[in-house]
Amino acid sequence: MIVLQLNSMYRVKIVQVYAPTSTYDDEVIEDMYEEINKLLDSVPTKYTMVLGDFNAKIGMRMKGESAIMGKYGIGIRNERGDRLIEFAASRQLYIANAKFPKKATRKWTWRSPDGKTKNEIDYIMTTREDTIKEVTVINRVKGSDH
Repeated sequence: MIVLQLNSMYRVKIVQVYAPTSTYDDEVIEDMYEEINKLLDSVPTKYTMVLGDFNAKIGMRMKGESAIMGKYGIGIRNERGDRLIEFAASRQLYIANAKFPKKATRKWTWRSPDGKTKNEIDYIMTTREDTIKEVTVINRVKGSDH
């Protein structure tokens, strides 16, 4: 976590997450969310962002989730995605990845070793939707075949 002083009145708290993979028990995931909650509660700020690799797939927005995410999610939600949506709702966080229409090549953040499966598992969440003006994925670097 880092807390940045924007000016004399406002600070932003940024929490970076790297979640355990699906091979870990749900208890480990719950411990992670508990730790994130403690960080979020530790320092009051005007703006808060939580971002990183959640190893979760939120998929397409479902009915009643417009305050949590935009309509441009991709794929099918998994159990860890359900948990991430639950967390975002409990903390009044907006998942900015799904706010903007993008080509499929600018949405995926993980590729299987055989290159056949691509998923979006990294997310940027904020307490103020209007603070996020653009989200895109750079999944290819010059000289890289990934």
